Amino acid sequence: MLVTNGLVHAECPKLGDDNIDAILNNHETQLPKIALTLREECDSYKYMSHRILLGDSKWIVFSIRFRQYTDAGLSTDLDFLLSAALASNPSTVLNYLPEKKLPEICFDRSIETSLEQSVEYSEIRLRALENLKSRPTLAKKLEICRSSFQAGLERVKRGKSNLLAHE
Repeated sequence: MLVTNGLVHAECPKLGDDNIDAILNNHETQLPKIALTLREECDSYKYMSHRILLGDSKWIVFSIRFRQYTDAGLSTDLDFLLSAALASNPSTVLNYLPEKKLPEICFDRSIETSLEQSVEYSEIRLRALENLKSRPTLAKKLEICRSSFQAGLERVKRGKSNLLAHE
């Protein structure tokens, strides 16, 4: 058992490159168990977040499959990480993310950011998406994602919250 701030928690799950394949191969039984114990304080959470930000394909797939078992706080964190991962590995994010989820991922999910930061964030991801133009199998998802980023950019440039465009 783990005790933080006087609260008793179950042990953090062990997640790493050495067991990610086994988890993905048995995700329907493994992921619900992991969702019950994974928290920000866990080293596994930090490692998972780092691997997703780097664009590691296995961890992106893990996060997309894992999201359905998580609470609202963790699913919001995963959405933020997937949005950020579009800069480093847009192909995997678009391949595995369901089309209906793209508007929730394809925009700057930062809450407190300057206009310049939001524009830069979106432009980096739009350039990464542009590199996928030659992939006809991703054409529809690519267009949805690009449109979502562009709508968010337009809202931010008009002085509105980027988050409101996606409510």
